[in-house]
Amino acid sequence: MTTNPIYLMPFQFFGLRESPFHVSPDLRYYMMTDATQAAFTELCYGIEMRKGLMVLTGEPGTGKTTLLHRLLQWLREKNRSTSYVFHCHLEPDDLLRSIFHGFGIVQPGQSKSELMSALTTWLNHRTAAGDFPVIIVDEAQALSLRALDELRLLLNLENSHGKLLQIVLAGQPELDEKLRRPQLLQLRQRIAIRKKLPLFSLEQCADYIGVRLAVAGKKTQDAFPAETIRAIHICSGGIPRVVNLLCENALISAYAEGEAAVSVEMVRSVAADFDFETSNLPSELSSIPFRAEIPAKLAADRASVLRPQPELKPMPLAETNSSKTPLISAERAAEIPARKEAGSVVSIERPKTKPAKIEIPRTRPLFLAQAKEYCHGLIQSFLKDWNQLLTPSVQSTFAHKNKGAYAAHNRRIGSPAKILNE
Repeated sequence: MTTNPIYLMPFQFFGLRESPFHVSPDLRYYMMTDATQAAFTELCYGIEMRKGLMVLTGEPGTGKTTLLHRLLQWLREKNRSTSYVFHCHLEPDDLLRSIFHGFGIVQPGQSKSELMSALTTWLNHRTAAGDFPVIIVDEAQALSLRALDELRLLLNLENSHGKLLQIVLAGQPELDEKLRRPQLLQLRQRIAIRKKLPLFSLEQCADYIGVRLAVAGKKTQDAFPAETIRAIHICSGGIPRVVNLLCENALISAYAEGEAAVSVEMVRSVAADFDFETSNLPSELSSIPFRAEIPAKLAADRASVLRPQPELKPMPLAETNSSKTPLISAERAAEIPARKEAGSVVSIERPKTKPAKIEIPRTRPLFLAQAKEYCHGLIQSFLKDWNQLLTPSVQSTFAHKNKGAYAAHNRRIGSPAKILNE
């Protein structure tokens, strides 16, 4: 970053040592949100467990390259061999040579068989030394289908302990579309870890701006009021790269106008100059809820939730039905007059209406009466059905064979009405 005083003058006006939103590879400016932290952790896990192929995607400007640089830094701290490929408009042979150059392998010849033999020998030596070489390919959506299939063949290099080579593909959403093609089915089946970086939410955008300002030497965020942060989030669409551009140019505009804070109109003007979408920017931004404005209220609410609640003990049924049950203990009742004299507000009154008294009848007679009524109704329904359905069928079947026997049968058992009365 340049140290020209003229360049730093707009930012020194706001109490900053340097431009907080300058595009810099310095990882101090990189804020790990929950999503980026999860992606970084899973990529590290995949490399340590020798999963083989990992894919990272995201919209342009969401921080894929910065995340890859942090991953490279982590690998170098662990003394891992890495090959970083950032130019992907390559044919398969050129891609292989670029990988050789990244690993620092001397190319033995021009034929592909010699290259593959040298790579296999080198990988076996590095694995025996406890090294897990990693290939990181940025902007992988630009790779041709033949180049992607060449990476699939490299994944076949393995031993009894796992893959000899780990590959991380990072690219825009077009990479996902390309991996869905039938020609890359075998490569898609080898993907062990797949992560996508989301866009910033409003709260994450505010935190991001705060982190950038803090690293540059400003501990407060008064240069960007809440409504300004809302406007930046809407105009940028939650893309960190656009947030940097809007914030830096808005600070310069505020310095040129002699203002101590960036206004919504400044953000709107900068967004229009860079042809960013401003039609979604409402005229009144204060109506949009912004959770970061009320951290004290959120802390109080969280404290009230976490505050231990008094233990509730059940009261016996006889006490709840008794009108003589005291609402407070004798010790508390003795303290009330003293506390009233001391001036503390204590108001404990008995309810004007007495609690309802629960009458519990004797259960045995009630049960017998209900059972008798239920059984009587059940028998009545059964006999009615029997009289309507079974009796006509018996009459039609046996009446023409033995009318005398059927009549005697009815006289012996009696009619359904007679049985019911009995």
